[in-house]
Amino acid sequence: VGTRQLLRYDPARQKFQSIRTESREAYFPNCITEDARGNLWIGTGAGMGTFDLKKGTISFYDEDNSDVASAVFSMVVDAQQRPWLWSANSLYRFDPATGRSKIYRPQDGLVHQANGGQQLVPA
Repeated sequence: VGTRQLLRYDPARQKFQSIRTESREAYFPNCITEDARGNLWIGTGAGMGTFDLKKGTISFYDEDNSDVASAVFSMVVDAQQRPWLWSANSLYRFDPATGRSKIYRPQDGLVHQANGGQQLVPA
């Protein structure tokens, strides 16, 4: 569950447990998706995080340590287990093995449409 913090439900104790991300407000979750390996990918106002459910650890990717967008509004994971991130004006395909992204911008043929909200669609 993501609100102003990330919460994990423990069915054995029937309680929610807070998962520490960062104290900065920008790290609050905007979106969450899961890959086939059981990792949670978390889009935030300051980049992206991945939560390893087995280890209980979280790692962040932001402008300081990767080329991930500063704000991630939505994401999906493709069949190759690569997260695709939507930011204000770009689409990113993140490679977890390298920590690098392929960035798609309007000048690359990405069409930006605003219909009561922002949406990026391929040309």
